[in-house]
Amino acid sequence: MTTNNKSGVSKYRLAHNEWGTGEEYLDKLIELIEEPLQCMQQMDGDMYLSDYQKLIRASWLIQNRGE
Repeated sequence: MTTNNKSGVSKYRLAHNEWGTGEEYLDKLIELIEEPLQCMQQMDGDMYLSDYQKLIRASWLIQNRGE
């Protein structure tokens, strides 16, 4: 369940105009960071640009989680 406002249950920012519950927020973070981190572990610290972009999106979500 997502909404375009900060009130009510949906209080975590998932995208620019998208808000969700805490559960949805954590699911989104896991989706963004799980694969890049596994790739980094397997490649001894190296990463692909696409993995870097996913981690940047995850960082954005964390920084803007309640604004």
